[in-house]
Amino acid sequence: MKQKLKEAQLAEKRERREQKQQQREDKAMSRKQEKENRQMLKEQQKKDAQKQKEQARENFRQIREQEAEERNLRNQLVQNVEKEERPVRPPKKELSRKEEKSEKVQEVPDLLPMSWTASYIPLKQVKNGIIQTSDNRFVKIVEVLPINFLLRSSSEQRSIILSFMSYLKIAPPNIQLKVLSRKADIQEYIDKIDEEAEKETDERCKILQEDYAELIKSLGMKEAITRRFFLIFEYPSRSGSKNPDERDVHLYMRSAVQTAKKYLAMCGNIVLEHENETRFCVEILFQLLNRQTCLTESLDDRIKEVRKYYTEENGPESIRYIPVTELVAPRTIDFRNWNYVVVDIQWYEPGAESAAYRKFADLKIDEYSRVLPAENRFPSSADGVGFAPLAEYVHQLGLKFGIHILRGIPRQAVHGRMHIKGTDKTADQIAINSICPWNSDMYGVDMSIPEGQLYYDSLMELYASWGVDFIKVDDIAYSTIYRDSHRKEIEGIRKAIDKTGRDIVLSLSPGPARLQDGSFLQKTANMWRLTDDFWDEWELLYDMFDRCNYWSPFIRKGNWPDCDMLPLGHIGIRSGERGKADRMTCFTKPEQKTMITLWSIFQSPLMYGGELADLDEWTLSLLTNTEVNEMHRTLDGQRQEYRDDEWIVWSGENEENTYIAIFNVSDKKKEIPDKLAEIYIKEDAKEIWSGKKATEAAEEVDSHGCVLYQMKRM
Repeated sequence: MKQKLKEAQLAEKRERREQKQQQREDKAMSRKQEKENRQMLKEQQKKDAQKQKEQARENFRQIREQEAEERNLRNQLVQNVEKEERPVRPPKKELSRKEEKSEKVQEVPDLLPMSWTASYIPLKQVKNGIIQTSDNRFVKIVEVLPINFLLRSSSEQRSIILSFMSYLKIAPPNIQLKVLSRKADIQEYIDKIDEEAEKETDERCKILQEDYAELIKSLGMKEAITRRFFLIFEYPSRSGSKNPDERDVHLYMRSAVQTAKKYLAMCGNIVLEHENETRFCVEILFQLLNRQTCLTESLDDRIKEVRKYYTEENGPESIRYIPVTELVAPRTIDFRNWNYVVVDIQWYEPGAESAAYRKFADLKIDEYSRVLPAENRFPSSADGVGFAPLAEYVHQLGLKFGIHILRGIPRQAVHGRMHIKGTDKTADQIAINSICPWNSDMYGVDMSIPEGQLYYDSLMELYASWGVDFIKVDDIAYSTIYRDSHRKEIEGIRKAIDKTGRDIVLSLSPGPARLQDGSFLQKTANMWRLTDDFWDEWELLYDMFDRCNYWSPFIRKGNWPDCDMLPLGHIGIRSGERGKADRMTCFTKPEQKTMITLWSIFQSPLMYGGELADLDEWTLSLLTNTEVNEMHRTLDGQRQEYRDDEWIVWSGENEENTYIAIFNVSDKKKEIPDKLAEIYIKEDAKEIWSGKKATEAAEEVDSHGCVLYQMKRM
């Protein structure tokens, strides 16, 4: 037993010695590793410092290259002018330093611009691939190639999301994501399919190719859209620094681009770097502002046109003074018969995300509980001036300015017990639990107490001071919750507008407004919605015939029942309403013509809600038909004349003409029945859309289509 105990003690001693030895070896190894780490760190720091120096040199080199590119773009305007066109300059005399300085700051001569729209674009210059705005902000645009996220595995998708989250955490402030969408030209692809079909020897394969081409035509012509994706960086101006150093701006933008390139590469995206960044910026601005024109006109074409104009109108020397806005300005838009520009919902919410309303979002509010434009979205509204600068700009275009608001007082003001102008009572003391079912921004206003009226008085007083000409009030014409119009608030808003003394159109939304409220609406409003939101579906359009028929007796000067906006052209860009995202209208061309004709002969207000910059020739022809617009403006006594399962006839007249609209609401192309032609179509009739006489016009009307005749009034 003693022997075993002794052996155990010896074994324990050996184990302790081994542990001590291991600890000494571990410490020695740790010291050695620390020494190696310090050495590696020093070497890495040296390498990083060297890389930084190299990067700095590279940045400055790129800046010099960009400056050269800027000069080349400017020279592009000048170099092609014929030598003989240039005036012979006298020998340059030597100037004193004072004279040289005076010559350098010489003002730009007063030149005749090519396009009046150019003067309204807030661009100062594009230099070194950076845009400088008129209010001295600096902006950089970079293009990013997308990936097909849905084709990635779940693990890859998660990795992409995490990488993008990492980038957003360190991304510069005021970063913007921009998608440039436009209708795709698929004709070249279709031509290729047709060419291959002609070469095909197998008849069955040929038939398949022809069917495929027809499918592409039917779908692609309506829905084919190309998209380009951009990141937009803005230089964060320091307070009090209105003129930052150009090199600081370039270095900041270069760093922002490199960071984006590194992180987005982990997502699978490629940040494109263009050989001539200045040219790229000008090209993108040209495409953004000329969505339709750029399909047939290149930037080079525009440059030649601008150069030629300035040479002829202002002399060859004027070329050096051409503003960059002339290269990117859109063509003048014909606003005849179109009177209002309206800013739609959520202009007071800094974080608004299109039609996806955010519950309990923070709003921009003044001290009297009134919503103000979000300055990050409407920079001209800074310093409390509201929409006054924007309204003035719209008025200079010969147009009127409107805004959209929600019925009630801001929830934020109620919870904050904010003040009401003209009373000691606060927002919570005039609020009632009458809320919008789809938007949480507002409480209702208690109109049984004087302070409720004072709130709306101060609201309309503010909007009138901005120069507002049109106010659309939402969640008021008809309530799906309360099964009624909010009559007291409608009356209060009407009184408040009248007190301002300004001629402001009052539009009530949404519908459907009730017929039993017709007389009340005539007294209190100028427009009221006949329907809920109207979209590009034939069933909704067909339903409007009944609504128009019921409400036609209520049309008079100053009162226009409202069929809602026109879903034409490029729509759904940000809304995704009714499960349909970014697209061209789903209405066929005959259906589009039917809608415009019905809206016009009914004298519904015409409000275009699509992408104005993307107007194609067809859509533009519908909106700018002079005779249709004249009919819409001067019509009187419009009414439904006839209806059966296939045909609907409307009529109207002005001092000179009678108008007859014949609609084919069947699902087949049909000839106008003799009984209708004999009654409604006179010998002197002209079909407005085609411009043909009745005897020359097509005898058949497309399914869901129409004809519109004009004839001398008897």
